[in-house]
Amino acid sequence: MNLTGKFKQSSMAQFNEARLDAVRTLVARAPDLAVQSLASLLASDASDDASLRLVRQIVGAEARDRQVRNAAFAPLSILCAPPVGLPRVSFPRDTPLRLWRALKAYDADLADKIARLPARMDGAEETRALLNEFCLGAADALDGRLSPAFASLPDYLDQSPRGASRVTLLLRLSPILRHALLRLPDWIENIGGECGAAIRLAFKDASDFGGEASFLYIETLVAAMETPTHILRLINVILDRPSDRYLSGSELGGLGQRLLDLIDEKVQSIQKFDPRRGLEGGVAVASAADQASLMMSEFETQLTLSRESVWGSRIVQQKRALSLAMETRLREVESAIAAVLPVKMIRVNGKPLRGAPNVPAMPDPDAVHKALSLAGMLEGCRTSANLTGFAALRRKIIESQEQWLDIYINDLLDMLRKGEVEPEPARAHLDIAAELMGLVRDPKSAELVRRRAAAA
Repeated sequence: MNLTGKFKQSSMAQFNEARLDAVRTLVARAPDLAVQSLASLLASDASDDASLRLVRQIVGAEARDRQVRNAAFAPLSILCAPPVGLPRVSFPRDTPLRLWRALKAYDADLADKIARLPARMDGAEETRALLNEFCLGAADALDGRLSPAFASLPDYLDQSPRGASRVTLLLRLSPILRHALLRLPDWIENIGGECGAAIRLAFKDASDFGGEASFLYIETLVAAMETPTHILRLINVILDRPSDRYLSGSELGGLGQRLLDLIDEKVQSIQKFDPRRGLEGGVAVASAADQASLMMSEFETQLTLSRESVWGSRIVQQKRALSLAMETRLREVESAIAAVLPVKMIRVNGKPLRGAPNVPAMPDPDAVHKALSLAGMLEGCRTSANLTGFAALRRKIIESQEQWLDIYINDLLDMLRKGEVEPEPARAHLDIAAELMGLVRDPKSAELVRRRAAAA
């Protein structure tokens, strides 16, 4: 039985204190989404049942408490989520929860402060000031071990290197980080003018807390970015387009190495690509190629690179490796499509020439997976082709396969109308040809092929 069902069942009887404690325990252990859903459900229930009213109060208080906790510790929480893609500083997942419980036990006036917060914490200055106050109070209490709960936290936090000291520092940086995270999307897209000045000022404010603070500030921003190399745009502004030699020797050098390692991982995923994964695999490898290319482009655009430096020479090698891997795969497209849409070969004056479609049986599933996978890769790698130098090869293959598919489809439709092929395997091959045409040319072409096949 789910959480909502348990509460509905319990509301049928008057609660005693023991039952209320059980409800509080159950609600406290429930995930955020479950508590939010239950709070909404109970709020919409107009029943005046006494037991249900008590449950509504418990759930409402818990939902509100979590709303404030999540808002207060939002900058810290970013580094408490498991790293995805790029390795980074991280802390135990329950860190915000443990800090909040310790703060509630330590600060007797906290409930009154929470009550002053608006129902919608939409970023108003007064609201942010109060949330920052919670963080700074937690930092002071953690740093000074001002209560038994705070005294026990360092052992838990030190599961991560220098965890307790870094969490304390992040709590002190929360006012700066909260403002930066709010403006981050604008900063990424508009790094000049007022945004540029704001980027530099925020970094200076964080750096005033020391080198470790500026490192943690950048780590938090990177963790909040969908594309981690976008941090180079901010670094460009902060350090006035630094050279890769300078940046590699600074406290941010490790970040650059991790970004380059991430590019290596994406290139390796292309090199290890198995076309038998089907269309989804082809789309994924094209996405990896585009992401790697864009990341390398960020290095080239935002930093002053030297081909002789460690980072500059590494990016040159990465571009070559990516281009070679993609060209190797693209050259497999023609044979893969020919394998799934075979034709009879004839000889004229001793020269082999393409004949009519050969459809004696249903298409081979393995051949279909490979053809769709490589066609999906061909369709999806436009960005990487333009950035890393295999655009001409891609265009040539697209043109040749469009021509191949046009001839194959027209010939097979003609044979189907004349009754020269079995309908079932012929229509199966036409369906595959339509899907391939949708990838090589466009979806409208695929739909046109399907309509023509249905009318044949």
